[in-house]
Amino acid sequence: RRAPRVTATAEEGIFPTLLDGAQWTQAATFNQDDRFSSPSQRIGRYYRQQLNELDEAQLEAKRAERLQPASPLRPSVERKGWAAGLACKPLLTPLEASQNGQSSFAGHSSDAAGESSAFGLLSRQRAGAEAQDQALFEGTHRQAHITDADALQARFDQYVQHGVDEASLAPFNKMWAINAMEQVPRELAGVPTVTIDRRLNQMLHEVSDLYYMAVKASIVAYVLRNPAEAKRLEITIPPKAFELKTFHPSEDPSVAEHARPTAPDSLALGLWHENVLSGYEAIERSLLINHDGMLQMLDLWTVYQNLLLCNVSALPPVAALELDRFKDQQHAHCERVVQMLKKKWFPAVLEIFKAEATAYESEHDAHAAASPLLGVVSALMFNQLRGLLSASVRAYVGFVEAFAARPDGSDLEPDEAALTSDAVDQRPLLLVRMLVEGEGFKFLPSASTMAKAMISILDHFVVMINTIPRIETEIGRAAGGGSKYLAVASSEEELIVLAKQRLHAVVEANMDLTEAMVRAYSPFTYLLTAETDTMVDDFCATKHTLPEVTLEIAKFDRASKDVAKRTLPEVRFNLVLVACQAVSSKLSDRAVDLAGRLRSTIGTSFMAKNVEMCARFQEIYLRLGEHPTTDEEMVQLERFLGESTGLLQRLNTDLNEGRKALRFLVDQAYHLDEEQLRLVGETWAWPGKVKPKVDECNKRLKAERSRVEDELALRRDNFLLECEDFVAQAQAFEKLGDISRVAESATALANLAAGIKEAKEVGQGINEEEALLGFPLSQFPQLTEVPAMIAPYQALWNTVNDFQKSSFEWLHGSMKAVDPEVVEAEVKAMWKGNFKTIKAFSDEGMPQAPLKVAETLKERIAEFQEKMPLISALCNKGMRDRHWEKVSEVMGQPFRPTDSTNLSMVLTPKLAPKLAELEEISGAASKEYSLEKALDKMYAEWRPQAFDTLAYRDTGTHILRGLDDVQGLFDDHIIKTQAMRGSPFVKPFENRVHEWETKLITMQEIIDEWIKCQSVWLYLEPIFSSEDIMRQMPQEAKRFTQVDRLWRKVMEKTVAKPNVLLATAQEGLLASWREANQKLELIQKGLNDYLEAKRLSFARLFFLSNDELLQILSETKDPLRVQPHLKKCFEGIAKLDFDDSMLITAMFSVEGERVPLHEPVNPALANGMVEKWLLEVEGAMKQSVSSIMKQSEAAYARSKRVDWCIEWPGMVVLAVDQIYWTREAEALIEHKGLEGAREYEAKCTAQLEDIVKLVRSQLTKLQRATLGAMVTMDVHGRDVLTAMVEAGVDKLNDFNWISQLRYYYQPATSPDILVRIISSEAKYGFEYLGNSFRLVVTSLTDRCYRTLMGALQLDLGGAPEGPAGTGKTETTKDLGKAMAIQCVVMNCSDGLDYIAMAKFFKGLAASGSWACFDEFNRIDLEVLSV
Repeated sequence: RRAPRVTATAEEGIFPTLLDGAQWTQAATFNQDDRFSSPSQRIGRYYRQQLNELDEAQLEAKRAERLQPASPLRPSVERKGWAAGLACKPLLTPLEASQNGQSSFAGHSSDAAGESSAFGLLSRQRAGAEAQDQALFEGTHRQAHITDADALQARFDQYVQHGVDEASLAPFNKMWAINAMEQVPRELAGVPTVTIDRRLNQMLHEVSDLYYMAVKASIVAYVLRNPAEAKRLEITIPPKAFELKTFHPSEDPSVAEHARPTAPDSLALGLWHENVLSGYEAIERSLLINHDGMLQMLDLWTVYQNLLLCNVSALPPVAALELDRFKDQQHAHCERVVQMLKKKWFPAVLEIFKAEATAYESEHDAHAAASPLLGVVSALMFNQLRGLLSASVRAYVGFVEAFAARPDGSDLEPDEAALTSDAVDQRPLLLVRMLVEGEGFKFLPSASTMAKAMISILDHFVVMINTIPRIETEIGRAAGGGSKYLAVASSEEELIVLAKQRLHAVVEANMDLTEAMVRAYSPFTYLLTAETDTMVDDFCATKHTLPEVTLEIAKFDRASKDVAKRTLPEVRFNLVLVACQAVSSKLSDRAVDLAGRLRSTIGTSFMAKNVEMCARFQEIYLRLGEHPTTDEEMVQLERFLGESTGLLQRLNTDLNEGRKALRFLVDQAYHLDEEQLRLVGETWAWPGKVKPKVDECNKRLKAERSRVEDELALRRDNFLLECEDFVAQAQAFEKLGDISRVAESATALANLAAGIKEAKEVGQGINEEEALLGFPLSQFPQLTEVPAMIAPYQALWNTVNDFQKSSFEWLHGSMKAVDPEVVEAEVKAMWKGNFKTIKAFSDEGMPQAPLKVAETLKERIAEFQEKMPLISALCNKGMRDRHWEKVSEVMGQPFRPTDSTNLSMVLTPKLAPKLAELEEISGAASKEYSLEKALDKMYAEWRPQAFDTLAYRDTGTHILRGLDDVQGLFDDHIIKTQAMRGSPFVKPFENRVHEWETKLITMQEIIDEWIKCQSVWLYLEPIFSSEDIMRQMPQEAKRFTQVDRLWRKVMEKTVAKPNVLLATAQEGLLASWREANQKLELIQKGLNDYLEAKRLSFARLFFLSNDELLQILSETKDPLRVQPHLKKCFEGIAKLDFDDSMLITAMFSVEGERVPLHEPVNPALANGMVEKWLLEVEGAMKQSVSSIMKQSEAAYARSKRVDWCIEWPGMVVLAVDQIYWTREAEALIEHKGLEGAREYEAKCTAQLEDIVKLVRSQLTKLQRATLGAMVTMDVHGRDVLTAMVEAGVDKLNDFNWISQLRYYYQPATSPDILVRIISSEAKYGFEYLGNSFRLVVTSLTDRCYRTLMGALQLDLGGAPEGPAGTGKTETTKDLGKAMAIQCVVMNCSDGLDYIAMAKFFKGLAASGSWACFDEFNRIDLEVLSV
């Protein structure tokens, strides 16, 4: 071996160049040989030494290493691996005897036990290796080189830091970082997102720096592998790599007994090591990944590994696709790829392992498990399919993301030029149609529909890839109960979820671009509104000048032209092509239609005016051409002729206006059809036709008038002669005095009266004709004088005639037909009439002949009146057989009238002395008859009475209605019957009256019980028609079933025979109704107890009436049917949101605001108990509002206020706004005093201005409601600070500050929100109250708040007092909203009793709600005192 040269000691501060910078690559080493070598040869020469580059010693060392025997710590090649826990570097040789012949333990420690251990062997092994390394330097001057370990490490580090240019290194691959970041969660509980992003960026920089340091360290270590380079660089001993501490199992006391060698000089590690080796052998036998079939599978997969479940190679097309077509294409391609895998790849895999599986089954019995190889095959299939799915998802998402918004943001706000430009810089993928909907626009498909469709393609990937079967299902034995298909992926795992989020972001970003289309057409939305229709209709309905109409039409014509210029028919965006031709056409057509309606209004009005003028001209023309046949027609035609001049002048004025309208229609190109043009021509031709007709009519009327006047004069003269004749006839009656000629005299008077009546009609006609012709009216006094002359004669002779006829009928007719009352009345009337006649003829100058006739009539009437007592006694209608027997005794002979018996036979002078006895008998008969007649009348009145029944809903039975008449009849008849029983004349039919009274009383009791039962049955029937109620109240249900059966049976008979007498005559009916009412009372008591139990379970049910509560409790099977009643229990909840599994996931307010529940509520777990899941809803409601309040409070600090206030529920926004108002105001006042208050006042003003600007933007109805209430509270907050600044408030304990309603919230320490005012403090209730308005806070409102809060602090109540309509109730309710506590308003009346009040107070005490008793002074003092 050649001795090395003596080298001077190197200086540690000198660093020769590491790499050869003169080469074309900066990574080439220096060439230490005389022969030329390229940079590539220099770079690669140290990776592996060739045999021709080794010297003799090196070759011997290689040979010795290959021939070295195996040991337990250095397994042979056949034994894979080494003992666990030991260093990876194997031992060189086993320990043998030393050169001096002593034991191998002699040259080391004196502790023989320790040296003999395996750990001692390892220590000697390391010492021998170090001695071998030092032997290289013996006999040389190599120690002149740097040998200090720290100095060598420093030189190595210096070369790593500065010896390699980073520009020559391969850059850090960004995909490594991206792949690593995919495994890192971006959200951690309790860690802000900003902190996570900052830490991840720091770690990425560290990874990049470590990468470059590792590459440079590798280059330096590679260069130092050349000994010559190591000497040149003065790093002859490279720094030792980090070594793990060698640990021997015997060092652990817990296993030392089992790990100690069996012999002092043995390397065996005991029984445990044998177990380890056997484990290695078992792993080697069961390691199936190296199976030949697996390698064949890998080769087979190279055919299919480039397949994708999506087809994006030919996209985007020239023409944008419909969303459904794109979706169908991807679904079809995915199905084709999966079918290919099923029909080609999967059978090929089966073919590879079929023989293996068959052999395994033949070696094992039928109950053995499936071959483990098949499980490994399924795992490899899973990995391959998983890779296919991942590649497909990446390709599909990457393809869609290529349509994302441009990085420079130039397409975020497309300008007008972009909407009208034909330039094509990118083909859109999908077609979206912009349509008109209502008064706005919509896009089909919508953003949500498009996102769902695009995302559904990923779901289809997952579904289809999961249809490939496991290999165990085709060959071998499948595990019992296991899946038949490979579960490659699920839609909920992170890969798919992240891909969906990326797709959704792309779709949302692109669909947001379409808002530019909405903005482009927004100026024309007024064309679609109902207000425009109303405006045009109102404009058309009112009269306007033609210039005004022209201006209005021009506005719509201009809009029609401008619409077409807004955008192209198809506007291209990144992902979508928006087809807006329908919108443009709709708006343009709408503008044309509105303008056409205005034109049509003028045209229609013009044509209607023409029709009207033609009709009026024609009417004038036809009227002037009439030939009158009567005087009235002639006079009317004369009058019309005089009026026609004015009519024609007005028509000419209308014609001039029509010419202007026609000129307007021609200018507006209004179309007139042939019929309309003909009408216009006819209108203009009428004036020429009418003028000649006027002259002709005037001549004809003059001739006709002359003729009529002559005829009228002749008729008047003849009528005067007839009137004189009537006077002569009347004067002739003065001489008539023979009473025997009564018929002749009466007939003559009747004829004269009829003649005068006809003459009056003729005279009236003559006067009417005279008035028509304009003549003075003629007078005919005879027509009024003659009736006055004959009036006394008519009265006389008519009375004589009537008395003679009537008296004959009464005396000679059947005695039974005579009614004494009628006879007496008529005789009295005749007597009075004759008395007046005598008085009239007794005057001086009256004729005497008629007076004699009157006096004779007087005598005859007086004679007849003397017979009236006997007639009344004998002709009494109440006379019965018992009465005639008494009459016979009085008369002394049997007497009973028959049909042939008349009064002339009976009225003899013998009866006059017995008149008193007969009158007594007749009087008694009359009283009895009147009672009997009244009883018969009651019977007759009840006979047609029938119950009025009504079919009750769909129950199949009926109910009674309209019983007022029946009840009134009962009351009247019972009183009459009782009075009848007290009469002394009731004895002949006393039994009958008693029976009738008993029947009436029984009927009334039956009907009273019937009505009582009906009222309760109507109340209970809907309740017990619910199966749930029947199941929960079995005893009451059984009783109600019995009552219901009775009700239906009785009502069935009543409907068949509705007569009251028959219906109430059913046997045992009264007892049945009484028993039924007793059962109903028990049912009601049980029902009240049941409802009380339900109310105690859910206290808010105390505020509901029994009917309302029963409606809720009867819907236990279907929770959805409880929705209409929720408002009665929860003031702010209008309905609940049920998902497909009937879980309650959110609540909706009346305004439509949706608030998700913190935890879903499952009504099914309540087992039909509505009150139970309603109680859970109450708890979830408060918990959800509290949770959202906490989230919103945190979001306020990191969000812009104008964005924050429209992202959260309305009541949460108001509460958090007040929390921060309190927090920020107190912080500034506490630190800066008055200046802080002034500073926060300015901030509140600025915040208020920002909200006002936001209100003026486009908002939803809910957002506008939230901002309305927020502005109200912000204005009050700003005004409070302004007042404090003016008052110089600089401390927090100032009354101006503590008298305000303040909110305190520290979610880190307590979930409660504390509301304070002065010294009062209350907890925020977290009751969801919807997105409702808030009252304007005035000084009076603050005063009420202070008073009521103070009362609550003292456990008292408050009673706001003031005039009606001043806001007492609303202020109390608004304080409830501010506190988020349910406030139940009760309208009081004098009908409230202590039971209702007790129920109400139970609810208040149990639920913690507030109550507002409106007009509580109406409650009776007795009730209030209780």
